[in-house]
Amino acid sequence: MAKRTEVVLAGLAGQGLVFAGTILADAVGLYEDKFISQLGFFSISARTGPSRSEVVIGDEEIDFPAATQPDIVVAFTRADAQLYGARMRPGGVLIVDSDQECSCLPESLLIYRIPLVSIARRELGEPLLANLVALGAMAALSEVVALESLEQAVASRVPGARTETSLEALRKGYSAGLLAKKT
Repeated sequence: MAKRTEVVLAGLAGQGLVFAGTILADAVGLYEDKFISQLGFFSISARTGPSRSEVVIGDEEIDFPAATQPDIVVAFTRADAQLYGARMRPGGVLIVDSDQECSCLPESLLIYRIPLVSIARRELGEPLLANLVALGAMAALSEVVALESLEQAVASRVPGARTETSLEALRKGYSAGLLAKKT
């Protein structure tokens, strides 16, 4: 049976989640030679409505492009952690921005609380890089994508002077993910 991995990145419009989904899809599809499907959903509100990106990764062609029972969820809000956490496959990886107080999450999940937005704000001076911090953390906490593949995808998608800061965001997220994995 072919391996299928479903990833959901969920939060608010303006957090760059659709772009993060594109980076993940590029990393896996172009640099790891897997089949991918990527769907982006966002609110008509500029920075207040819900937003999410779904990336389905497979060893063979993907017959249904949407995530139905995610294996990995990155949740930037408490509501998203609870909503998508309840739909996840048992044993799945749930990465929650630790600035969000979340309780009542399924015990069948591997739950990692990482200060995604705080890392981007405090260490990079750019809260909007939290999406790339999250991708780095995901690479450290799962086997869905290699950090090197994400770096290649970012280098090809992010223009000029912003490339190095974006790569630094990935690496800081990766380090935070490794730290979370140890605890």
